[in-house]
Amino acid sequence: MGRDFGELASILAALDAGDRVGVCLDTQHLWASGVDFGGPEEAEAVLDELEERIGLARLRCVHLNDSAVPRGANRDRHANLGQGSIGEERLAWLVGHPALARVPAVLEVPGEGQGPTAEQVALAKAVVREGQARWAARRPATRGRGGIEAKGGAA
Repeated sequence: MGRDFGELASILAALDAGDRVGVCLDTQHLWASGVDFGGPEEAEAVLDELEERIGLARLRCVHLNDSAVPRGANRDRHANLGQGSIGEERLAWLVGHPALARVPAVLEVPGEGQGPTAEQVALAKAVVREGQARWAARRPATRGRGGIEAKGGAA
């Protein structure tokens, strides 16, 4: 539901449910909607917009997956990590972001037809760790910049 954060914000407002209703950030859905998060500035922009329109406190989980379609294709086609058009490099910048450190991630890939394999689980952990290491390396350069910060806890 919701093609972009503006639509999600409208849906949440219409529900009038306060903080009882949260959102899931799906990496493939973002990509298929045309959102680029493949570098530090792009990942920051995505999370800044999420904070502004919805609030990071309403982010309940991340669906981690690659995409079988190119960015902007507007189709929901998940791929195994590293086997799609997003790739591990781009995924790492978003899923390793410090604002997502306490947000649960669900590996949502086809695997070999039976869901995620052990190899996909290991790769997902490696992608998150790589992203976290990249952000940690950038921290001195971005300290005091006024970047995003998760407000409240994720349920």
